[in-house]
Amino acid sequence: MVCPYDSEANERLGFTWPEAPDTWVSDNSQLLVFIEGNTVVSSVKVLLTEVDLCAPVWGLQPASTALDFTRDASGTRTVTSGTISK
Repeated sequence: MVCPYDSEANERLGFTWPEAPDTWVSDNSQLLVFIEGNTVVSSVKVLLTEVDLCAPVWGLQPASTALDFTRDASGTRTVTSGTISK
């Protein structure tokens, strides 16, 4: 997960992502990043108004990680359970 104003994304990935977006441009979305080895193979922009995966910021997770969500009054989903590794 790459979050707005995220200065530690490369540290969590374990390698430098040269094509990483500038996380200081906007604070309305987060980027779900898929890696294979030391390469980003895909990424998906997710609006923070839909789901907040940046509170807390998640470390690397297996693709099979199951997550449970709740929805607040504004409609934003937040993770309520799952494995968070940093």
